[in-house]
Amino acid sequence: MAHNGTFHSAEVAGRTAAAPAPTDTNLPHPDAVNHQPTPNSPSILEQQLQAPVLAAGEKLEDFRTLVAEVSAALQPKTFFERLEVNDLCHAFWEEQRFRRQQAALPAATGLKALQCLLAAIGFEPDALTIATDYFGVDGEERTKATALLRRFGITDDAIAAQASQHNLPTLSALERLLGNRQARRDMIVRQYQRRKRKADKLSSPQSDPLNETAVTH
Repeated sequence: MAHNGTFHSAEVAGRTAAAPAPTDTNLPHPDAVNHQPTPNSPSILEQQLQAPVLAAGEKLEDFRTLVAEVSAALQPKTFFERLEVNDLCHAFWEEQRFRRQQAALPAATGLKALQCLLAAIGFEPDALTIATDYFGVDGEERTKATALLRRFGITDDAIAAQASQHNLPTLSALERLLGNRQARRDMIVRQYQRRKRKADKLSSPQSDPLNETAVTH
């Protein structure tokens, strides 16, 4: 019996020693602790304003200047007011981008447009040469090409109009994008103006009925 009792006690002691210590399930996971934002870390909105997606030719300094001006005008204090600044800055920035693209596209396709105009008046075999001379850097050749074009009434405005016609689908799409950003910008401005009028009304001194009665009598 003693042998069996000793063996049983040892078995129980072994199981007790092998059992893992209880863990506190309320403790955060180490990965969660590592990803906690620090007090000085910028918010998601601030990160987006600090590092926007820029198109070719756009400068981060210009965008940050815009953000500073809008923030100074709106004085955002809450999360939703900062979101309003973010939306307004991006709407205005993209609006200006689409304006530049609208102007740049016809200018970039002027060579092709001029060839079409020259072909329409019978200069199709030499259209590329004349157009190249007109847009080239050789002063003498450019002068000759200019004189030829003016003789037939082909001006820079006519070339730009022809180029716009060639790019009409793209320009129309840019116009829609531009209108969308303008509508978004105007909506944000109207919301800000309504909120400001409401705040000014609440902060204005209310008339005192007792004083009004005293003045009347």
